[in-house]
Amino acid sequence: MSVRGVLLCLLMVSGCALETEPPVGPRIALAADFEGFQGWRRVALPEHSITEGHLSSEERYLYIDREAPELPEAFPTGTIVVKTIEVGPLEEWEIHAMVKRGDGYNAHGSVGWEFFDLRFDARERLSIAWRGLGDEATAYIDPTGQVRACSECHDLVPDRDFIFRRELLSEAE
Repeated sequence: MSVRGVLLCLLMVSGCALETEPPVGPRIALAADFEGFQGWRRVALPEHSITEGHLSSEERYLYIDREAPELPEAFPTGTIVVKTIEVGPLEEWEIHAMVKRGDGYNAHGSVGWEFFDLRFDARERLSIAWRGLGDEATAYIDPTGQVRACSECHDLVPDRDFIFRRELLSEAE
């Protein structure tokens, strides 16, 4: 085969590789996936909109890493939603998150979603303090001392893909 023929074959093969979609599968979040969430689309939560195990304050926000789909469309695998109660220095913030893992994860609860508690340290580094399903994993103790499991509440809104204030995410800037 001539040099020209080899180059033509390489060009054809490389062109095919560029058009292939990456395989779709489960999304497993790491601490690095949450870094910089404060720069994502953000919307302020209305007063008294976080109840149960979440403290109330004036500085409550939802962050999302992408544009929210319109109902009834489900959030795509890989979506990250973070809700914060921003009182005091970063290491005192209450930070919860949900990651859409997809691929049948949490099939008997908030389908597709994994829950997280995040923390900043004194150097403003973000880490995962807790992760799990909620009702099927070890529950966490909220700042009021109550034992909570995320799925207990989020399971109540399957028609909203388990996000309570989903309409607010459409307003996030």
